Amino acid sequence: MVELKNESERRADRSYRRKLWRLITAVYVVPYLTLAAIAIFWPADSGFLGVDFRDSWFANAVPSISGYVSQSAFPAATAAYFVLSGLLSLPYLIMGLRDPVAVMSFGSYQKVEEGKIKYNSRILPVRLLSFVFCIFAIWFMWAQPGFQLDSIPIHEKRWALAVGGVFFSFFTMSCIYINSAGLCARYMMNLDFSGKFR
Repeated sequence: MVELKNESERRADRSYRRKLWRLITAVYVVPYLTLAAIAIFWPADSGFLGVDFRDSWFANAVPSISGYVSQSAFPAATAAYFVLSGLLSLPYLIMGLRDPVAVMSFGSYQKVEEGKIKYNSRILPVRLLSFVFCIFAIWFMWAQPGFQLDSIPIHEKRWALAVGGVFFSFFTMSCIYINSAGLCARYMMNLDFSGKFR
């Protein structure tokens, strides 16, 4: 038999769902759509409104970004995409460090607790290896020379940059791996996650 919820519980559930959808929109949807628009509409070989990211410090200091810009058929758009991905990934990074339950499992405390039990059931070297892997992955995303896949030719096609560029972006992937490393550290310290998102 299903228990009927009282009015205050139903209101709390609706409020929670609205809060979750606002979070998903702000952290995932808006940044992704903004980057897709940059990939498709940013001028190929010139700045937009006098802004050209090819000469920015980020485009020259991060080897993977300079690799993508140098190999791209539309270098100005590629530079704008990868540099601005850092700014647009900040909400994900900040929310993930502040409240990993909201960002890493879309508010599901149960999934995070199940992950913590599974993670802590492994031997310590395996747990440390997962943390070290996150750090290595950040370094790899920094140092790689501008790889692409045959199925996602981000050097040649704007649609490919729009659809799959986030998976090759140093900033976006670093935010994901930083949040993952933070979650690993919280799991190892056996911290409680209850009540963070609501």
